[in-house]
Amino acid sequence: MHVVRLAWCVAASLALLALAPKSSEPPPSLGTNVIPRAYDLTLNLGASTSARTFGARDVEGDETIVVTLHRPSRAIALNAIGIAIERASIDDVPLAVQSYPAAQQVALRGSAPIRAGRHVVRIVFRTRTRTDEPGLWSNSTDAKAPAFVSLFEGAAARTLFPSFDEPQFRAPIRLRVVAPATWRAISNMPPASVRTLPDGTAVTTFRTTPPIPTYLLTLDAGVFSRVRGSADGVPVTVYARPGALPLARRVLATATASLDFFARDYGVRYPLPKLDVVITSGILVDSEQGYGVVNIFTESVLDGKTRSGILGEQDAFTYVAQPIALQWFGGLVTQRNWGDSWLVYGLTDWEMARAQHALRPALDVLPDDRGWRFQAARVVPLRAHVVDDRDPAALRMIASSETAPLWSQVTAMWAAFVGDDAMRAANRRFLSNHRNEAASVAAYWHAFGVPQAVSYERAWFDGRTLPILDASLACVEHRSIVRVAQQPFDVHASERAPTTWPVPLTLTVNGRTRAELLTTPTATYALGACGQRVVLNAGLRPPYFTRDHGIALGAGATDRLRELEDTQLLYDAGNVGLPALIRAATAYVPSGDFFHVRASLWDLRDAAAALRDSADQERFERAVAPLGRELAEAVRRPMSPFEQNSAEAAYEFLSWVGDHPGADRARSWLLAHLDGGFTMTGWGRAELAAQIANAPDVARALPLPVQQYGGVESIRRLYLGSLPSFALARPVIDSARGADRLEVVASIGARDPRDGAVYLDAHLGELLAPLPPTQQCWALRDAIVDGPFAARSVSAWSRVFARVPTCDARTRRAALADIAAKWMLREHLERQLHGADTR
Repeated sequence: MHVVRLAWCVAASLALLALAPKSSEPPPSLGTNVIPRAYDLTLNLGASTSARTFGARDVEGDETIVVTLHRPSRAIALNAIGIAIERASIDDVPLAVQSYPAAQQVALRGSAPIRAGRHVVRIVFRTRTRTDEPGLWSNSTDAKAPAFVSLFEGAAARTLFPSFDEPQFRAPIRLRVVAPATWRAISNMPPASVRTLPDGTAVTTFRTTPPIPTYLLTLDAGVFSRVRGSADGVPVTVYARPGALPLARRVLATATASLDFFARDYGVRYPLPKLDVVITSGILVDSEQGYGVVNIFTESVLDGKTRSGILGEQDAFTYVAQPIALQWFGGLVTQRNWGDSWLVYGLTDWEMARAQHALRPALDVLPDDRGWRFQAARVVPLRAHVVDDRDPAALRMIASSETAPLWSQVTAMWAAFVGDDAMRAANRRFLSNHRNEAASVAAYWHAFGVPQAVSYERAWFDGRTLPILDASLACVEHRSIVRVAQQPFDVHASERAPTTWPVPLTLTVNGRTRAELLTTPTATYALGACGQRVVLNAGLRPPYFTRDHGIALGAGATDRLRELEDTQLLYDAGNVGLPALIRAATAYVPSGDFFHVRASLWDLRDAAAALRDSADQERFERAVAPLGRELAEAVRRPMSPFEQNSAEAAYEFLSWVGDHPGADRARSWLLAHLDGGFTMTGWGRAELAAQIANAPDVARALPLPVQQYGGVESIRRLYLGSLPSFALARPVIDSARGADRLEVVASIGARDPRDGAVYLDAHLGELLAPLPPTQQCWALRDAIVDGPFAARSVSAWSRVFARVPTCDARTRRAALADIAAKWMLREHLERQLHGADTR
């Protein structure tokens, strides 16, 4: 959840870096010489509520920063991007401002060196809210309930105010917000005062925060209703748009229960005087931790519209509980740099799993299916710990959805080895020792007080790859002997180094368990008389088993899932071939959990395409036929609510595996039973109906917003070959917002170019209006070429371009040349098809 959003934030920041002009000289260092001690910040959001809610809005700011210089310096560097600084001074002496956009920094320079010691910096500035990048942005789809919410995690506070926007700089922040008097302003701390002004605005002054990094600052303002409760004596308030109070009450129950659980489990009381949860009706499917505030950026997750059934309930719980867990690891103690993000994700994910099991045990349908756990099934070995957070590639990696789940897995594996009591004791020592500080990953592992923990951290978090294990059981001189060997997961020769990991193992013989820490390339364990049942458990994934000669890894559907996911990973790394993947998928399909089979079926589909027209194709189809029969049979039996969540995946698999007996019947059966308890999403119903040419059901499935189909890319992928006509797709087009609408028209227009061209011509103005003027001409060109709406003549499209005032003559000629090339190619192909001249 946070991982995906953090990756998006980092990607957006990197995009801004790529587009920014280069400075003629390097920026000053944002190092440890200048330390922020306190911020006093005033932000004016303006008085007009009639302004366009979803566009960018000017924000005026005035801040005072108390800083300490350890050594004299000619400049003070701060993070800032897209901010116009109108005045700056230090101790009331004016400073010159030099901007370094590529580094997202500004330098405040004096005419003489700034002496060491304490100073007061004042900055008056102007910035804007964001519409498509991290920062302060509008996230409300309800025009009657405008809402501006902060999305600062991922180094985006620097888009709203100049600051030392890195995790290691913690300082108290006093915030004032000027906003329409009809709005509520919400931040990390409770309001100290609210003063109404004659111009219809109100000034909300908040109590000063404890020392925090700027990315944890939260500013939300808008039209909200609220419900209140408490947990362990702490006031808890949930804010939502008017009309969404029933949803807010459900969220309040989860929030209060979670806060109470985490306070007890961490052994440290909630550190702030209140907790707020802010729900908006926006389109970003995510939630974010602010210290003292949880922002949930969409209602669709909480009310089950994104996913229903058990998986939907898991999502709804996670989106509330996880950012509350982050109030301790992430708020009370933060990471020292972005490379230490494990402190945020690894530890809180372990706590999240405990909270779900304690508070909502019904959601533990599959032990390996707690949000963060099934993400780890797609982990590709990467260097998990990054030391240079200034490197853009490093930033991308630490924010990736591949690395963070690995941190969670390694944490849970260690916890399974040392036990919950030892984990909780280390957590308490760490939180007490580093309260209101920024700390490193290494500092946490030192809290265990044993050398094993430190070596474990260094191997797993600094290593370049992961281990796979080869385990075998033999009877030697009437004794059961287990031999375990480890080697690097990555099969590439360049990555093969003489590396070993501390791998926690538990060996169970006749119900009695012993814990071992494998620290050598190979080890043997004597377990008593032969003939006893031996169970070997290496915690959670990783590590991965390649062979398990004679050793039980458990029993039941959960272990079949583990076998499938491990086999998938080993297949991806080249350790096993297709036969092993087919066997694992076929064994797991009867569980009905099609979600976890999806990646395996993608690989099988790709393999079938690669083998087409080869001698191996027939052999492959014979091998995969049992899997097809299992799929066809599985979808035709009664399903539990959890299994119904994967109904749409079932028909996808039936199509991909091939035209085996029963596939068409199973697809028809699925469609016939959609209204009998199945919980398919709109796009799933539409594509399934289109597969068996049932246009009326396609039409009934369409009126969901584009975002509910997974965005423009899903529209393009799902509808190009599915919709019988452009007219049938009109509900999808009408549900698109902003720049998405033109992309949707182009995507669906490829299916029916003539009707699509008529629609594009008739709605030209409203389709181009959300785009910046400099992009309108080229966006129109792309829509016509990609449509392909070149079913019209080039001269006809020339007249359409003439209606776009932002298209100058040069740009128009270039766009029409591209369309002409597409037009001639189409004519050429048509002549070929009809036997005409092919010159």
